[in-house]
Amino acid sequence: TFVFMNPQITMDSLKAVFSSSSYWKGTTNYADYSLLRRMNLMTARKRAQYLSGFLPDRAHILEVGCATGQFLQVCQQLDFKITGIDISSYQSRIHQLPTANSPKIRNISLDDFASEYRDDPFDAVCLWGIEGNLPDLVGAFEKIHKLLKTRGILAFNWLNFDHWLRPMLFGSFRQGVTSLSNLTPQSYT
Repeated sequence: TFVFMNPQITMDSLKAVFSSSSYWKGTTNYADYSLLRRMNLMTARKRAQYLSGFLPDRAHILEVGCATGQFLQVCQQLDFKITGIDISSYQSRIHQLPTANSPKIRNISLDDFASEYRDDPFDAVCLWGIEGNLPDLVGAFEKIHKLLKTRGILAFNWLNFDHWLRPMLFGSFRQGVTSLSNLTPQSYT
């Protein structure tokens, strides 16, 4: 079940929410986000291993909505060139991975990144569980298409159905999920 928000949240409002320490430390699902690091790394490894079977050596990967960069870290260990963007300055500043080679995350929206990016196109663009934060899904996919190489890969999940805990929590069936979405019914057409 989807619950659509009307009116939609503006990008400036989304940035303010996601950059707020109260969002990441309050009573939301992310109250202990830093404690999820181990679980997030396990999911990131699974995703990166699967994706690596479709990519050339030293592929360049863009992750949109990369949060603290766990997926990027795993891709970096697999010798991929990585770029990460996220609108949450709090996430990247407070929860940055504690290694010398930590991925650098740019605090920028997809719209702004796509309009200024002039380097080589990406071999893959990944979006993990952020579809509800893209007010214009069709427009976002059009921007991503321009950022990809010919025959590049768009990898995304919808509502965390590939999460490693799903079989233990929900069994082999697909659980109906209620999700607040910044999309509108027209976003899906």
